[in-house]
Amino acid sequence: MNEHKTELITQMVMKIDEGRTYLKIQLILTLVWLFEILYICFGYAKINIYYWIILIVCLIGYYHMGKKQKLAMKEYNKLKDEYYERFEDENI
Repeated sequence: MNEHKTELITQMVMKIDEGRTYLKIQLILTLVWLFEILYICFGYAKINIYYWIILIVCLIGYYHMGKKQKLAMKEYNKLKDEYYERFEDENI
């Protein structure tokens, strides 16, 4: 019983860490895109193909990481519900 409980808690912590990692990647992509926008807006560079490539890569990456983060949190919630169902009479 304790072994299964420990395994569930470990999986829950791993899912939280996975979700946080995806959020950090989203932040980095946002900062890269923001830097590129500001670099163009202040006149240091002109809009060229590299701007569009960076923009598209950042937007696709941001969207993809958001989906993965939501999926990781759904899996975490399923594990949390399973934990509460099996061990609800014990103190958490």
